[in-house]
Amino acid sequence: MAGGNNKNFRNNPCKFLRNHDIRHQQMNVLNDGYHIIDLVNAAIRNTVNITQWNRPGVPNLNPGKRFPGPAPVRAYFLNAQQNRPDAVQRAQPLMPLPAVGPGYIDLGGAANFFLTDEMTGCMLSVYGPAPRVEHMNYQDPARNIVAQQGVYQARANAIHGAYPNALILARQGTCLPAGIPFVTYYNHFTWVIGTREGAGWRFYWRSRGMAREQQL
Repeated sequence: MAGGNNKNFRNNPCKFLRNHDIRHQQMNVLNDGYHIIDLVNAAIRNTVNITQWNRPGVPNLNPGKRFPGPAPVRAYFLNAQQNRPDAVQRAQPLMPLPAVGPGYIDLGGAANFFLTDEMTGCMLSVYGPAPRVEHMNYQDPARNIVAQQGVYQARANAIHGAYPNALILARQGTCLPAGIPFVTYYNHFTWVIGTREGAGWRFYWRSRGMAREQQL
């Protein structure tokens, strides 16, 4: 099953996104970075789970199996840990980052694909020359939606101000208020992929119920 899914994803990732919900089976332990993964059929119709295979410095997440399936997918993955502390993501920032919320990854030359956690209320931004992909998953401790939107909006404004051509995908309501012209809004349960095309990257997304993917 994984071999066929892997091949179909690599051959036409947009078509695969159009027809599958891509979930992250091990989102709590899957590290940010480059991974060798399998796309394994799940119990829910047209759903696949990302299964990661161990790499240097990463614990083996599949101790009962030593090798990935046929033609595994090599991809960058970005976790969406909620309210990530500042220390997690201060390596080489392109711009100041808020104290809590986003994690990021710079896309290099190790892989031609990018995947992130299923989005249900987060904000994903793409900016800078690498490019850098940032997944912000913030929840106000008091569950104050207005305050929560303010944190997201401050970050979106900062990114857009520094990089006017940045791509920003966010959920309306829990994440950002409606009507921000430089933001693309999504519905609940959304999947995002990135593909290297020529010298750059393109990003595509699909919310549940949409007939086909959209370019970000």
